[in-house]
Amino acid sequence: MKKLFVILLFYVNFFSCKAQSETMNIKLTELFNAVKKKVEVTKWKNISVYKKKHEVINFQYVEDTSEIYWTTIVKEIGGRKPRKITTYKVRYDNRKIQFEKDNIVFENSNAEYKSIANSFISDVLVFNEYQEEISKEIKNGKIITLKKGETIKLEEGFSLSLTKFISKHVFAGQPSYARAELILMLKNNRREKINFSDQFLNGINYPGDTWLQSSNQLKKYFFRVLTFKYDESITLVISKKEID
Repeated sequence: MKKLFVILLFYVNFFSCKAQSETMNIKLTELFNAVKKKVEVTKWKNISVYKKKHEVINFQYVEDTSEIYWTTIVKEIGGRKPRKITTYKVRYDNRKIQFEKDNIVFENSNAEYKSIANSFISDVLVFNEYQEEISKEIKNGKIITLKKGETIKLEEGFSLSLTKFISKHVFAGQPSYARAELILMLKNNRREKINFSDQFLNGINYPGDTWLQSSNQLKKYFFRVLTFKYDESITLVISKKEID
């Protein structure tokens, strides 16, 4: 009787683990397809988001191989040099999600697989929240593209001029850096200079910097960089934020 109980317990645990594995695979497949769909429509086939203040997540879709490159860049606190860069290739193969790092393939039979899968799920949820936030800003705001030397007058009663671009030399292993300088002309003819920066490392762009005007006139406006084309143009979304 005891032997039968042990056998039954083994089968219960086996099928329970199998069910959990299938549930995990379904969840991973859904998230894989969701990321692929969102990244695929972008011009550069990659999107970066901030997970934390010093952590950047990037998802890049490779159309030829139908793979997603999932990269995490941990920045040095108080500095520019990355402290850690981790990249996994994520693919849907044989009806299962696989992760590959340094030519090592991780499947659900690997001990590390669950930890990697949970990290992937966590990062995709952060990615989705970021996309929803931008969608709200675009829906409630206005998208403008400023070319170098161009001035655009906005309905809010102020105008923006893109005056110049500045590129800074960086050392090997550090992100390249460029800056767009703009002049903001307020209703009272007061001029303020504002900057938007662009950083990229190993072909990966950091998330577009955001800037919130501190003056009382524009405290409720929020600016986000959507695209940054050095020495040519930038595209911004300007939206309003709720002020307490």
